Amino acid sequence: MRNLFCLVLLFIAACSSTTTKADLSIVCAAFQDLENKADLASMSAESRYAFLNNQIEGKLSVRGGVREIWDVLPTAASDSKYSFFRMAATELLETDWDCEAMRRVAPSLGP
Repeated sequence: MRNLFCLVLLFIAACSSTTTKADLSIVCAAFQDLENKADLASMSAESRYAFLNNQIEGKLSVRGGVREIWDVLPTAASDSKYSFFRMAATELLETDWDCEAMRRVAPSLGP
């Protein structure tokens, strides 16, 4: 996991100039929307991830660091998805980043 994280950070460093706080807000808003869905408890992990992708698709910077983090997120273990994303986002922003909805929902996205 640590090697994957380091590799992603190296790649993101090359793309960080196009990464914006707006991209992180888009991701967090998608998790808030998912968390507020009435049928969240009955949704499969695949359905939850598909919902998030539909919310995010076309909204993130095409070559931005947030896009790169999002694209590798499925490879992280379910209990590490949030911490992985948060560490990378914090590195991109060079300040602490947090999304409570993502913290609560990300572990339910499956392996």
